[in-house]
Amino acid sequence: MQDEALFLERVHQRAAEIARQSSRRRLYLIQAVSAAAGIAAVVVTALMIPEAMPEAEHVPVAMQASIFSKSGSLSYIVVGIIAFLLGISVTLLCIKLRQYTEKQEAQKEQHDRDR
Repeated sequence: MQDEALFLERVHQRAAEIARQSSRRRLYLIQAVSAAAGIAAVVVTALMIPEAMPEAEHVPVAMQASIFSKSGSLSYIVVGIIAFLLGISVTLLCIKLRQYTEKQEAQKEQHDRDR
């Protein structure tokens, strides 16, 4: 009887581990697709900006975002990708900070329970 209970417990543990791995893979796939869609949106928007913007009186369209390149579209792409990467960096920093604070709170609670 003990062997069957132990066997069933191990089976349930393995099933839970397989479910966690599947969930983790699905999450990684969603993150990769989201990042790719974001970059694609930045590139498409950057390609459309020079044509969509009205001609400026003082600055030619090709020079409006020319801090990185003389090409108007390429400049918008570079600026957009840099902004996207900055957004990702800030988001990851916030996530790591939240995980760190949760870990610190859990350790504090554990320390308080041990007393």
